[in-house]
Amino acid sequence: MVERHARRGHLPRTARRAALLGHLFLCAVLWAAPARAQGDWPRVELSGGGLVAAFDTSVRLDDVRGIEGTTVDFEDDLGLDTRSGTWFVQGLWRISRRNQLSASYQGFSRELSRTILDREIRFGDRTFGVGAEVGAIVEAQYVSIDYGFAFVATPRVEFGASIGVTAVRLQSGIEATAGVSGSSSSGRTVSSQLDYDLPIPLPGLFVNARVHPRVTVRASTRGLKGAIDEYSAALAEARAGLDVRLAGPLSVGGAYYFNRARVTRRETRTDGQIVYRFQGPIVYGNLAW
Repeated sequence: MVERHARRGHLPRTARRAALLGHLFLCAVLWAAPARAQGDWPRVELSGGGLVAAFDTSVRLDDVRGIEGTTVDFEDDLGLDTRSGTWFVQGLWRISRRNQLSASYQGFSRELSRTILDREIRFGDRTFGVGAEVGAIVEAQYVSIDYGFAFVATPRVEFGASIGVTAVRLQSGIEATAGVSGSSSSGRTVSSQLDYDLPIPLPGLFVNARVHPRVTVRASTRGLKGAIDEYSAALAEARAGLDVRLAGPLSVGGAYYFNRARVTRRETRTDGQIVYRFQGPIVYGNLAW
């Protein structure tokens, strides 16, 4: 399978720092969480869940001479399943009536062990010919820290803006054992892959509305388009749904989630582009104090 040396237990430096901040954030909110008055917004919220999302992924990897590679649709060209599961965890600390901090992690990993190509693909410095047996992988991880300010903060409605940093890791690769040119290792497994690690500042908006003592409607969005060092990136995400409080601090919720990213790298030895979109319904549990 495509080399995965950077996948397990090895986040980029920016993601490791964000993960450390997330641990410190969690310790701080659990230590600081007091009892709240009836009708107030919870001081601390912890939630986690998953979704079965519909994916659309395309990847291009140029070779070291600057020759542009083929844009590969991982679902149409390689047969990667269009639906896959992903999961998330997040926490929120309302420092005061208007100020809040949040931290979250989300990731997905999708693999294809074997397919037969029906068209030629140039990926990096390899050319995978028609009939080649290939495997593929595409993966993403997000670690986010955000600060939010509520312009409207009443017992029934919160509406505000957020700003934070998301450490993003994107990885994709193709491997083949036959039908490959550009390699002297005929008959052996060869592969090409790209790895992108970058911190992205993401502004956003959020709204929470308590429509019933046990029901809260929530919506949020974040997005950015710009250049960061050798990268140009455009990211957008949106989420809308509701929570239903069952008993005490426990709630369950459902929402619809959308995420789209396009990251391009230029003027390096591994220029290329990853574009993906996934969306689908979320189910999650929530603890609030």
